[in-house]
Amino acid sequence: MADELIVAHGSAPETKRPSRWLSQRIIKTHFQLKFSFMIFFFLSVAMALIWLEGHFAVKHMVATGMVSGGDAIAQLELLNSLIGKTSILALAITFGLALFFSHYIAGPIYRFEKTLEAMKDGDLTIHVRLRKKDELQEVADLFNQALASLRVKLKNERDSVEKSMVKAAALSANLSRAGRTAEAKELDQLCNDIRNTPPQIHI
Repeated sequence: MADELIVAHGSAPETKRPSRWLSQRIIKTHFQLKFSFMIFFFLSVAMALIWLEGHFAVKHMVATGMVSGGDAIAQLELLNSLIGKTSILALAITFGLALFFSHYIAGPIYRFEKTLEAMKDGDLTIHVRLRKKDELQEVADLFNQALASLRVKLKNERDSVEKSMVKAAALSANLSRAGRTAEAKELDQLCNDIRNTPPQIHI
């Protein structure tokens, strides 16, 4: 959400921060608005059909003589009008509630996106933290377990490489004692290159 600029007389523009309460609930604007409008659309169609059915039912009763008298017809038309107005109010409330409660889905999606961005940069030290009422809790737990398992596997592989480096150092010393200095130096250089290579993945 773009910040609103307030220009005071004789002073530099100041940036007004958006409401913290609002920013915690409108997390992924596009997704939440799309979700809310979909619910709004389907309910609008349903309520419009209900209103039209009531409207045509009143006309049919008047045309067939089932209802006669101006007062009775006016009361039926008023009732159908109230149904239409109540439907509009219900739609507005439903849209607001859908937008409000959609953050329980949008929040986890946002957290997963941020976690995956960090993983793309080689950071595996993070894990997904969701709020108590957020959806996708089971998915987040499984995701965190997968990350923990991956960290363990990478650590085991690095430990294995380190053990191999120790063996390589011992082999280099044996080669040097055997007079094969060039091969020993080449092996030492290879070990140094491996040790000096910065890790691309942080665990």
